[in-house]
Amino acid sequence: MEEVTMNDCTCPFEPWGRYSASGGVFSRGVNGTDIAMYSFGGDTGSHADGLGGVVLTHWKYPLNNNNNGCNCWERLADSPVEVGYRGTATQIGDFVYIIGGSDRRRQAIDQIWQYSLSLDTWTLVDSQLPTPRWRHAAVAIDETRILITGGRQGRLVLSDVWIFDTANLTWTQLEDVMLPPMYRHEMSFDKDRNFVWIYGGLDQTLARYPSTLWQLRLNSQSVVEIVADTTVNPLPPRLASHMMEYISHLDVVILWGGGCSDDAELHVYDIQENTWCGIYPANRPDRRDAMLWSLHYPYIYMAQGDIICYNRQVLPISDVHVLDLTTHNAWEMLYEPFNSRGTGREPYCNGSNNGNCQPNPLFGDTENRGSTCSDELLARFADPSLLAEYEEEDLLLSKAEEYPSPKSLVNAEEPMMITSGSSFRHGPGMLPVVLSILLLVLTRRRG
Repeated sequence: MEEVTMNDCTCPFEPWGRYSASGGVFSRGVNGTDIAMYSFGGDTGSHADGLGGVVLTHWKYPLNNNNNGCNCWERLADSPVEVGYRGTATQIGDFVYIIGGSDRRRQAIDQIWQYSLSLDTWTLVDSQLPTPRWRHAAVAIDETRILITGGRQGRLVLSDVWIFDTANLTWTQLEDVMLPPMYRHEMSFDKDRNFVWIYGGLDQTLARYPSTLWQLRLNSQSVVEIVADTTVNPLPPRLASHMMEYISHLDVVILWGGGCSDDAELHVYDIQENTWCGIYPANRPDRRDAMLWSLHYPYIYMAQGDIICYNRQVLPISDVHVLDLTTHNAWEMLYEPFNSRGTGREPYCNGSNNGNCQPNPLFGDTENRGSTCSDELLARFADPSLLAEYEEEDLLLSKAEEYPSPKSLVNAEEPMMITSGSSFRHGPGMLPVVLSILLLVLTRRRG
């Protein structure tokens, strides 16, 4: 870390560039108005100087506090051990649950950590992953439950699917789901269909899947491989450790990053038409993988990662970018790295496609090159009624977050208790919950 000056203002610190951190855009406060990009752990190792490694430092970058144009990365409380590297981070209420990942020896771990967005504190959750793993995928499927798929333990690539309930700390396996072994894949939840969309990643031979999109259908606990229409546009490239989001108001899946064979465009799957297309905004960031991202409609945010396309070297970075999906004309760089160590200055990468980290013909290519998407689909992106609908739903969601979220966890040394069937839990069981419910009923009757 070092003090940096930019745009006539000074940032006290800038994190070293890092990749394979856990995190994303999370909100807290009244109506969820305090929004920031959070980065937990990661690897700062770089081929530029041979320094760095797995860290236990954590950061956030404010997104809705302008500070007169002087937004800076802010240091958060350190965790007791390495947390976040190759793991997943999912927000439930006022907490972020960091599940699994790797330690500094790059061994799979089975721990779950709870980070309090309001208190900036770390708590070891009184539960464990059914199997230690790293580079799995996780997504919230309701107000308390997180679904995880796949991952890797040593050379074993996993195919199991589990649901973690943060309210009672139980794990439930979806035993009937026949998902292929996969890691470094990504997924997003479609609440209207009760599907989880999954794309890419690596298989049990450690090879990339061939541009494969799956539906994990939770109602039927089945997996369907999508065969898209390629008569109009080709499939996206084989991606791993990429960005993936489902946008309900547009009914599309979008991908970005995770490979060197594209032009840093957005890959868009139009579910209604069963076709893929591409959008090429101006100011496209350097191609990378293992970055952070989140959808906060109509904006999609992206930060950090590994600039992989320069001679296949590891070159971590600490930049922040945003794209307005209603116009999708140009990316905007919110934070340009100035720390020479953080950017991998030899070779120098500044995240903007203008450094020497992009191979020809992409060198210096920052122009808007349009789109291969249909006019009807592009009109959906620009429809103001969809934005108004989203903002109304977002307000209702943020108000719901004002109510107590799943419990702040204690008794981290309680022994594990295995139960029958495919679920297991830890700690004293459900008796305190039952007593609490009875007490609540009696209190209401008295009132």
